[in-house]
Amino acid sequence: MDNFGIEMTPRKQTPRWLAVAAQGGTILAALAVAAIPIMVVKSDPVTVYSEMFLTAVENPFVRDRVLNRAAPLILAGLAVYLPLRSGLYNIGAEGQLIVGGLATIWVGVRVPGMLGLASSGLVVMGIALVTAFLIGAVWVYVPVYLYNKYEVNEILTTLMLVFTAERLSTYLITGPLQAPGGSFPRTGQIGFELPLLPLFPETRINIGIVVALLAVAVTWLLINRTRLGYEIILSGSNEGAASQTGISRKKITFVVFMFGAALAGLAGFLEIAGNQQSIRPGWSPGYGWTAIPIALLGRRSSIQTMLAGLLFGVIFVGSSWVEATLGVPSAISKIIEALLILFLISAEVFRSYRIDVILGSRSVRESVANVVGFDKVGGK
Repeated sequence: MDNFGIEMTPRKQTPRWLAVAAQGGTILAALAVAAIPIMVVKSDPVTVYSEMFLTAVENPFVRDRVLNRAAPLILAGLAVYLPLRSGLYNIGAEGQLIVGGLATIWVGVRVPGMLGLASSGLVVMGIALVTAFLIGAVWVYVPVYLYNKYEVNEILTTLMLVFTAERLSTYLITGPLQAPGGSFPRTGQIGFELPLLPLFPETRINIGIVVALLAVAVTWLLINRTRLGYEIILSGSNEGAASQTGISRKKITFVVFMFGAALAGLAGFLEIAGNQQSIRPGWSPGYGWTAIPIALLGRRSSIQTMLAGLLFGVIFVGSSWVEATLGVPSAISKIIEALLILFLISAEVFRSYRIDVILGSRSVRESVANVVGFDKVGGK
């Protein structure tokens, strides 16, 4: 059609309602499209989603698993969320989580014998926690240095370190940390385990979720109640204005990456101490990759990031549940995750631009505005 066209006009400001609608619409769109492969395997999407989401609330066993798995997901999400608030991208949360897990295994297996401590004691667990936290921060130092010194793209450097972490993991598990005996490479088993919540003795919820909630609270206070948080937000929204007011971009980069990566290392500790006590090659559940859509869904605040982490916890555990009860392949969780990323990227277009369809000399947007009685559709 000769008189058909699409105009994209940059928005001066994204309406709040549109930002919220884009997030909700992203989730609904992903679930709607994921219903197609569910029907392909001859299952009812309504039944599958009911089992997946309602069981997480009604079934105590499933609920406990959701919260235990959500804890490292939330921390990994915060590791991506923090740099994102400053306009930077930490794509290496997976690598930071892996080295945090490796550090936990090393401390749990080697330190008790070196220091003469009980392998199941709180001292060893505390050492493992601090070591995982610090090693996560150390792991991201090279990308931060290269970005601040030579402006090397942080996406590439953090991503490449993921593959380095994966190779290091395989080397350690099949070499220095491999337990003797057995048909397959595996590390020794750590002697400690995250304690269960004392206020809920009838459940199997460990304190990992408390650690994650504390990290959410600290991150929220940092961003919303400190001068540094103001500098992080301004640096991310308007780098030129931030530079003119004397805000150091190098300092902001250092803080958000080091603290974020430390949280990813802590996520590795929670995964090992809470869900796995020994590991094999390929042990990582991929939470560092899932952290990317979690942070994109929760990019407005650490609390929304927490809710996104809980959502993915429900999806992961729920997909395993429907596989056992309904025979639906658990890979449906990966399909939903991929669709969420796709629709999140698409939503960014609508957040950043006003879309208008031109038919002949008439604007569809303006025609709709005249019908409903508004001057503009889609915000400024």
